Amino acid sequence: MKKNAWIGLVVAIVAVASLIVAVLLLTAPRGGDDAGGTPSASPTSAEGVDGGYCQVGESDEVSPPADLAWEAARGFTWPVSSSVGPTKERDGYPACFERSPAGAGLFAATFYAEAMVGSGAPVDALDFYTVESPGKSEVLRTAPASNEGATESWASAGMTFAGYRIDEYTEDRVSLYVVVTTSRNATGYAGFPMTVVWEDDDWKMRPKDDGSSGSPIDVTSDDFVRWVG
Repeated sequence: MKKNAWIGLVVAIVAVASLIVAVLLLTAPRGGDDAGGTPSASPTSAEGVDGGYCQVGESDEVSPPADLAWEAARGFTWPVSSSVGPTKERDGYPACFERSPAGAGLFAATFYAEAMVGSGAPVDALDFYTVESPGKSEVLRTAPASNEGATESWASAGMTFAGYRIDEYTEDRVSLYVVVTTSRNATGYAGFPMTVVWEDDDWKMRPKDDGSSGSPIDVTSDDFVRWVG
């Protein structure tokens, strides 16, 4: 990986399926410590999932829930909530998020976590979390074969989940940025774009028709909602 990969990332990252590659490029090894965190209980597994299974509820709440906690795996940590999501497992994946801005933010963080530290192939996680759409086939076609090395590179640049920024919200569609800390830009924060839509009683990621999601942006410290319960 190139040391000054941030420049190339801003110019070239467009494929949602390359989330792991994006993180690897952004966090080209330069030394650092793993992020800390307190793991919480895993979501409860369930069988016979049909439409309407989740039934987590909905609200217009933007702030993180009071019961916010942190899951941890392989030196990587991400936010979770027993009330807002993920609240259950679906087909082996953490799922079932509140229909709210905060729920969409937690979904986006979980999406990243499963791609980076999930036990299965990234393509399977992308398949589960991506809504059926014209861009999905391109997402799956270009999916990384492995998430090996993702967490090490994430930690090497001091990256942690910092929060999220909601650009547009309706009960059926959300445009947001997943905000992380980084030592690779002047502000100390970067935002990865994501569009999520409500389908089958839960949030799903929706790529553009060409499978792209957009380029990361620099984010200032006062321009996003922090993961603080």
